[in-house]
Amino acid sequence: MAPTLSQFFNFSYRNFIVPIQPEFTLKLISNAQIARD
Repeated sequence: MAPTLSQFFNFSYRNFIVPIQPEFTLKLISNAQIARD
């Protein structure tokens, strides 16, 4: 079963974007969690 686009995005997001811009990423994650609820 191939990974979905969101799974691939989440994987690449955590592994590549998070280490580079932690503060910016934390804002995006908190915004995404708020929007998801």
